[in-house]
Amino acid sequence: MVNAAFSFIVFIIFFFSLSYFPSLAYAKETAETLYNNARNDYYSLKGSKRKQAIKSGWTKNINKFLSVSRRFPSSSFADDALFTAGMLYYDSFKKFGMRKDLNSSIQHYSMVVKKYSSSSLADDALFRTGDIYFYDLRKYYKAKKAYTKITTKFSKGDMYKLAVERLNELSSFDNSRVPNRIIAKKIIVIDPGHGGKDRGAKGIKGLLEKDVVLDIALKLKKLIKKKLDYKVILTRNNDVFIPLQERTEIANGNKADIFISIHANASKRKDASGIETYYLDFAKSDRALETAARENKVPRSNIDDVQYILADMVANTKMNDSSQLAGIVQNNLIQGMRKKFKRVKDLGAKGGPFYVLHGANMPSVLVETSFVSNPIEGKRLRSSKYRERLAYFILEGIEKYFREMQVALKTK
Repeated sequence: MVNAAFSFIVFIIFFFSLSYFPSLAYAKETAETLYNNARNDYYSLKGSKRKQAIKSGWTKNINKFLSVSRRFPSSSFADDALFTAGMLYYDSFKKFGMRKDLNSSIQHYSMVVKKYSSSSLADDALFRTGDIYFYDLRKYYKAKKAYTKITTKFSKGDMYKLAVERLNELSSFDNSRVPNRIIAKKIIVIDPGHGGKDRGAKGIKGLLEKDVVLDIALKLKKLIKKKLDYKVILTRNNDVFIPLQERTEIANGNKADIFISIHANASKRKDASGIETYYLDFAKSDRALETAARENKVPRSNIDDVQYILADMVANTKMNDSSQLAGIVQNNLIQGMRKKFKRVKDLGAKGGPFYVLHGANMPSVLVETSFVSNPIEGKRLRSSKYRERLAYFILEGIEKYFREMQVALKTK
């Protein structure tokens, strides 16, 4: 009788163990599935102006992310889900002007800091909270409190330098001295594309992209040091090969304020011409896809895989600042070069999935200066004077970008 009872107990334990452990695997799978579904909806929303015009679409996507953090608060997706919800609430506020969305954005960013203080997104969430208090609500004391917390609690994080800069700017708003006030000199990292065994595009009469862009970068560095007195770092100073991922690591390691990768374009069509500037985003045109495939050194057929690999990063990069930088540099290049040269085609500022911009912690752009494959532009690129003008107008774009950013701070 005892043996029978014991066997029954063992059977019950065994039965429930079979039921329980698969449910753990299922829970983990469900957290990931819910998160991926929310991310897919996010990209669908961000890629459609029609969907962005409907408020309920924003709310639906936000709730999908919040479902991940509520149902699986201990999963590896919970902090990212909360952070993205905060981003969406803020973007919704900018779109529809509803104050409750702004308050919800602060609330969910604060939850990231409180619940997931060890997350790499905690200081980002705190920084965005500070920016909302600073720029949108003009509550300078609360903004100062958020930035100061970053400098004390997250001093090793990627938001530290930006928080210090915000504190310096805040000192002129609240008429109080900021502890440990630091005036930081702007740091610019310039990346001459390709180099060494990677020659880049080959143009007319053997013109190589790697040589053209190195010369432009060297000229740009000299101009910046002379006119702006910023600290300038080149990812390469001579004809050497630097892997793509190491280029942004150089920028991150030096805590750069902006990252500019310089390239020369090419196409199978000899009549293709013009100047274009890219920031990291999904490519929305065949032209962007073709350029990204060439610069990433992958076949055109594989570029969709590249976009998928970069997908998670795009949402958390400084995409707005990067697109603004791209637009200013592009407009300045076009207006400036047209004063000196005829038939300068404006190909615009646009998003594209470029490996070299992946992982940058600062506003970053890729400038395609002209086509080495075009007979007219190829001839121009061989000219030191043409390269000098390109460098000069990129410099003016950088100067205008920092000036406009400073004006925006003072007028908020």
